[in-house]
Amino acid sequence: MGDVLNFKCPCCGAALSFSGKTGEMTCEYCGAGFTMEQAQAAQEAEKEDAASSDMTWTTTEQLMITDENGKMTGYKCPSCKAEMVADENTAATECPYCGNQAIIPQAFEGMYKPDLVVPFAIDKETAKGKLNEFTKGKKLLPKSFTEGNRIEDITGMYVPFWLYSCHAEGEVKYSGVKKKTWSDNNFEYVKNDHYDIQRSGEMDFARIPVDAATQMDDDTMESLEPYDLSKGVEYNAAYFSGYLA
Repeated sequence: MGDVLNFKCPCCGAALSFSGKTGEMTCEYCGAGFTMEQAQAAQEAEKEDAASSDMTWTTTEQLMITDENGKMTGYKCPSCKAEMVADENTAATECPYCGNQAIIPQAFEGMYKPDLVVPFAIDKETAKGKLNEFTKGKKLLPKSFTEGNRIEDITGMYVPFWLYSCHAEGEVKYSGVKKKTWSDNNFEYVKNDHYDIQRSGEMDFARIPVDAATQMDDDTMESLEPYDLSKGVEYNAAYFSGYLA
């Protein structure tokens, strides 16, 4: 059974989610807000309290859930203890039973651990408003697309990208011919001037983004570029809380 990580509110114990509007971890139940450092510190304190507790808990052994290709894994929700199932590429999801935000840290280990994250800059309500504005007046859209319950399910998703930087240089050599023709009353003349042509050039490329998720349509992802990498911050799993990844 895989491990699942979630961030709990130090005030009321409910799940914390990252707010793109405030840039903080917020609790939708008591309204408390915490910086990334505060949320991380609270989580570490909770781990230390659990480790120092004299109480021991035993649970029924559960089998690893796999599909025929061995790519589905079972996880236990840290809130309601129900069993969740996700594929091998899932890094953040929610419990289908209690709605608790769940982060799967194993998805980002070793070479797959991101160097930076560009956090969401808007919250869910702003995104819903922009979607409603975009669909307004489009009479040919299916009704099911614009119904309130469908828009209510809108969820932010983080997509992994590789960033490539390189120095490219090249040189070409080829032969050129400049042809000139003319004629008089008796003859037609052709003059060929031959040239050896050489050209060379170089160019630097810095942090070119390439979609690293095979499940995402490349054309769709490229249509969202460019991304403002200047707003990238050091990777922290807390940014995934409340989103899919």
